[in-house]
Amino acid sequence: MGATEAFFEELGQRETGEVPSYVTGTIRFDLHHDEEVDAWNVTFKRGIVFVSRHVCGEPDCVVITDRGTFEGMTTGQINAAGAVLRNEIVFTGQLTLFLYFQRLLPGPPGSHDPRPPRVRELRPPAVAELRTAAAGRPNR
Repeated sequence: MGATEAFFEELGQRETGEVPSYVTGTIRFDLHHDEEVDAWNVTFKRGIVFVSRHVCGEPDCVVITDRGTFEGMTTGQINAAGAVLRNEIVFTGQLTLFLYFQRLLPGPPGSHDPRPPRVRELRPPAVAELRTAAAGRPNR
């Protein structure tokens, strides 16, 4: 399993409050490699992140890049905003969704969270239950 697959698998199981609950939408990532394109969908719904390989209708944002650049982002080697400025990433649609997605990427290797451990460990209650409930509810 590559860094991309590992990142998306972990992202789909992550219990975080990194995306505000009012953020709703789907980003499709088109990752080019060896004349092929891998498509991944990341959906934000009520603060919960869902990951899928299936086409779920028209996405709100499409991010196009090569697999190497994306893997660099998932390992913290490449800054997503810098990659956009260098035209290594092209996107269409709602830029704000991509900006919220950046919160889910790791920092550079060797970096650490400057907050005290107690603050880092706070998590929203029962995220697994919220994930199940949000999957069945229509959007606002």
